[in-house]
Amino acid sequence: MPGFEGQVLWCANQNFSDPTASAYHHLGEFLNLGDLAIGTGNAAPAQQIQVGHITGSGGIIVTYPGGNINIDGSGAGGSMVWQNISASQTLTVQNGYFCSGGATLSLALPAVAAVGATIIVYLIGSAGFIITQGAGQQIVLANKSTTAGVGGSIASTQQGDSITLVCQQANLTFVATFATGSLTVV
Repeated sequence: MPGFEGQVLWCANQNFSDPTASAYHHLGEFLNLGDLAIGTGNAAPAQQIQVGHITGSGGIIVTYPGGNINIDGSGAGGSMVWQNISASQTLTVQNGYFCSGGATLSLALPAVAAVGATIIVYLIGSAGFIITQGAGQQIVLANKSTTAGVGGSIASTQQGDSITLVCQQANLTFVATFATGSLTVV
């Protein structure tokens, strides 16, 4: 039997069809165990998302326009894309980097980053990493801040050093929400 717990609707094997066509505007049922029906309005309601089929490149945003529930997989927050790197490059938001080979890698902050965008860098094999900044950019690590602009940077000192950066002011300020090791702040 379906029911509400707080703001969550829970149910098991329920038929959400509306034979009178007065409320749901959907004639189907849950097709597979674990499917999730989304929407209650007139525009393509009760679309099914199969188990394991929620996808998107940058997270999930849920909105409620006109009585419908919209799920958008293009949010700024969300899952990270991880990669092993061995060459200097410009960092990309919502990416995690294992610096796993080569000399000291020069990693430039992205010129465009929305508030909440995240970057993670971990040293595991490269000689080191240094995160450089563009004009007006700055990194805040605990009670220290890099020099604002092109002259500022933050660098690793030993294997296992890592830093998680979250954009606090769009395009300009990144806050280290987590760091390990003894990073050098310039």
